[in-house]
Amino acid sequence: MGKNVEGRGSVEIWGDPLRADKAVNAGPYLFLVLLADAPCSPGGRLGLGQLRRLTIGRGETCCVSRAPDNPESAQLAVPSRTVSSAHARIERDADNVWIVDLGSANGTWVNGERVSRASLCDGDVIEIASAVFVYRDSLNVPVGVPAERLWQDVQHEPPGFRTFLPGLEHGFAQLKRVAASTTPILLFGATGAGKEVLARAIHSASGRSGAFAAVNCGALPSALVEGMLFGHVKGAFSGALRDEPGFVRAADSGTLVLDEIADLPPAAQGTLLRVLQEGEVVPLGATRPIRVDLRVIGITHKPLEDYVRAGTFRGDLFARLCGFKYQLPALAARREDLGIFVADALQAVALNGKQPVLSPSVARTLLRYAWPYNIRELRQVLGAASALSPDGVIAAEDLPVPAISAAADTDSPALPSELRELRESECDMRDEIKRLLSEHGGNVAAVARSMSKASPQIYRWMRRFGIDPSVFRRERRLAMEPCAAE
Repeated sequence: MGKNVEGRGSVEIWGDPLRADKAVNAGPYLFLVLLADAPCSPGGRLGLGQLRRLTIGRGETCCVSRAPDNPESAQLAVPSRTVSSAHARIERDADNVWIVDLGSANGTWVNGERVSRASLCDGDVIEIASAVFVYRDSLNVPVGVPAERLWQDVQHEPPGFRTFLPGLEHGFAQLKRVAASTTPILLFGATGAGKEVLARAIHSASGRSGAFAAVNCGALPSALVEGMLFGHVKGAFSGALRDEPGFVRAADSGTLVLDEIADLPPAAQGTLLRVLQEGEVVPLGATRPIRVDLRVIGITHKPLEDYVRAGTFRGDLFARLCGFKYQLPALAARREDLGIFVADALQAVALNGKQPVLSPSVARTLLRYAWPYNIRELRQVLGAASALSPDGVIAAEDLPVPAISAAADTDSPALPSELRELRESECDMRDEIKRLLSEHGGNVAAVARSMSKASPQIYRWMRRFGIDPSVFRRERRLAMEPCAAE
């Protein structure tokens, strides 16, 4: 099993694992997540690794331009009327990355605080007028994934395959390759994270001519589950008034999606195993098998292997289904992709072709909120807010109460568990740096050797945590003065 850790969440990929020698720790990266006044045009990502200066200003479309004689400098155009023509600049030096406001009309903000010049840390939220960015100090980037990806590169993809995160882009590329085969796929992930949408994208990429048939195994009546899945002939049981093909035959030459597959009754599990092994189905009441050609995608938010160990899910069926397993991260671990989902949701609720826009405070709220019920919750929130906004501009008062309560805390975002763990680990790191500085008398080079890090990294962390090494040097001198007097 291989893991690709994408910031606060992890994406687990089995089948063609992403090995360490196929990825590099690259950075920094800048993600344009949301444009409040044009939320149906998400921005994209831009790697800053080769740049020393990035000027951000207003433009007709989101694009990056570089001077051929100066590869370390670039301009990012943002299609927003609230962004100044030369609004802000990101600058890199040997030790740090800075955001500098260029005297803009509507200001530059970092984590809710207006700044003229500020050092950037991993995960910082940057607001440039109505444009909301997320800065990432480093990411595990698979080899071959480009540093730059804009909305025009993504919008032609099926919704389930749209992402700006390099790790997910790589994972989706793997799924596209698997889609062309008949290999069964198991999709794991939290409820509402978009697993069925991803399954539809896999079907679209498969080129299979048949239908996409999705069935919720947990919603099938136990007495009728086999007839509904595998079909029946007239008279097979009381109430069988006509022949029914069932979901399996409905997906012939196409894709059968078994949602909540962990809830499939044991009797149906055995029949499904035979269908997968033999490539044929025997409807209830029939005597002859019928050939079927289908790809099966199982979906669950439950730990299916635990069900196998507990004996409630057949191990031989699990082995047959897990040709390729993929875990889709929760929305809280995909903040950089939030604009993609906002665009999809707003386009779905557009009235008379007029798509709603967001107030800047709402854009900030959407990024801060933890989204415990994932993309499904985001769609419902934006659907209700769009209906409540009288002028097509979604304001804070149009949002349901949970999102408003998250926005009320303007000093810090509402943190999902992954982010809380990140903050706790940062506190541990800060305490460790202080301990080592005290031990080595403020000698930063010695601290770097103790932590197996480069000295510039230690200086970055000290600036981030507000640690002054000279304090520890003074403490060492004071501690040694009495010894010198003796």
